[in-house]
Amino acid sequence: MSPRLLTFMVAFAAFLGPFTQTVYAPILPELGEALQTTPLLINLSISIFTFVLAFMQIVYGPLVDRSGRRRTLLLGLACYIGASIGCFLSTNIETLLVFRALQAVGIAAGAVVAVTVIGDRFEGAERVRAMGSFQMMVALGPVVGPVVGGFIGEHVDFHYVFLLLAVVGGVALLSNAIWLQETRRPGARLAPFISGSTWMWCAIARAWRSWC
Repeated sequence: MSPRLLTFMVAFAAFLGPFTQTVYAPILPELGEALQTTPLLINLSISIFTFVLAFMQIVYGPLVDRSGRRRTLLLGLACYIGASIGCFLSTNIETLLVFRALQAVGIAAGAVVAVTVIGDRFEGAERVRAMGSFQMMVALGPVVGPVVGGFIGEHVDFHYVFLLLAVVGGVALLSNAIWLQETRRPGARLAPFISGSTWMWCAIARAWRSWC
């Protein structure tokens, strides 16, 4: 696989995090009415997703170093797909909140693995370009999400937003299962608990400074 395609393939998994965070914002009123809940609780489903997404990136840092990039990403995407189906089938707000949290648990692996794979495969200017593509995909997530969610809510039943997330997650899982190779070097030193995620943010900061 070409380096550019590899970059976009792993960055697409990272894109799904902010995309999932905002995709159903346009249908919140309809969702609240269908689940017979309050605006506070229905908006809490976004807050819970955001909090768990941020927290799990700290957890995934050392897991990526210890369990490998490919395995961590595939397990995370599988969890994300199952949780998205759970959201689609939810009939009350409590169930939706649980599955939204599980969505975040799964898809949080995307950003950590993407940055780690880029760090493993690229050096110098190539790494800067790859990180630029990664940042672009992450930035597009909250932009594209509400547009897609609004389109689905206008033309079909709003529950299908969650089914779309399951399908898109399946595409990401299948493509990475087929083409993503493990990039962790055999015998590499295992990182302390927080170093993997710390390295991720440091790499983003370095790439951003170089890009600017």
